[in-house]
Amino acid sequence: MRPKPEQPSLPKQPTPQQQLHRSQQPKPTKQQPKRRSQHQQLPKQPTKQQPMRR
Repeated sequence: MRPKPEQPSLPKQPTPQQQLHRSQQPKPTKQQPKRRSQHQQLPKQPTKQQPMRR
């Protein structure tokens, strides 16, 4: 009877931890696209400089 209530309390702890991890995931994913947009602009500049030098 005592171990029964202990079991449900254990799974309850990992559930809130998973939610925290999920909330942190969207933050880095949003930063990734921003960094990608900068990377795309960087290669665009050197390509424009190449034809200008020619």
